[in-house]
Amino acid sequence: MTSVVIAAYNEEAVIGRCLDALLADAPRGTLDVTVVANGCTDATAAVARERAGVRVLDLPVAGKAAALNAGDAVAVGFPRVYLDADVVLSPGALPALVAALDGPD
Repeated sequence: MTSVVIAAYNEEAVIGRCLDALLADAPRGTLDVTVVANGCTDATAAVARERAGVRVLDLPVAGKAAALNAGDAVAVGFPRVYLDADVVLSPGALPALVAALDGPD
């Protein structure tokens, strides 16, 4: 299972597209997704919670390093992929990355 950790600060406008692309490309049970809303003053956490299978941590203080560490602490899969909330992966990109990491080279 691959884990994806997304540190998000006030990303309400873009987090849905990021998550929808990730979830559409992954067979059920193959992806562990954590969104860490850190110090958000918008609805980033609420938008992320609308997606089934997405774990959401809501930290009161902003800080990308702390958000990534918190997400990493609860992630259960490997490899781990860290994304920004405004990244929308094209279909097949994450499976191709995971396959390349599993390869001999």
